[in-house]
Amino acid sequence: MAGRTAAASPGDRGAVGAGHPATQDPGGRRPPGPPPDGHRPSDAGGGPAADHAAGDDQSAGVPETGGERWRSALEGLDEVRAAAYARGDPALLGRVWAPGARARQDATRLRALLAVGCVARGVRHRFDRIEVLSAGGRLVRLRVVQALSRSERVRSGQVVGSFAGTPPTAVTVELLATDDGWRLR
Repeated sequence: MAGRTAAASPGDRGAVGAGHPATQDPGGRRPPGPPPDGHRPSDAGGGPAADHAAGDDQSAGVPETGGERWRSALEGLDEVRAAAYARGDPALLGRVWAPGARARQDATRLRALLAVGCVARGVRHRFDRIEVLSAGGRLVRLRVVQALSRSERVRSGQVVGSFAGTPPTAVTVELLATDDGWRLR
């Protein structure tokens, strides 16, 4: 995620820090959303399994379905990322990002915030529209309209400033299925 604010800012316009879900959320529960192996439990009563689109690529292991199907995955990743910033725990970002430049950028941003004795509270994205661009193998590409909420800079339990949010912006998000759950790439 390439930030548009200083390195210590928890937000940017690049892609969800939700992206970004891991096998478990910070509370120890498995977040909702499609499992990383592309298999879904049987659900004859509707819900995500019932809205399986005719163009799904089941042979590749990742179903191509309507964009709303991926909202819970993005929200789960975003929840873990928000917890990393609120707790000041860069290790949690490993449950959000696949290894790579974006993972390093986000960890660097959080470490810069920690270096001045701060954490950030309320680092959350709102997902307005989600469209599947492609799905195949272990990769799903989404076009997401997202906005980052305003968040608080906190030092020693006291709010000492804030980070501006961002307006709704369309971005391309890649979700990678790993053995440990979905990760942003």
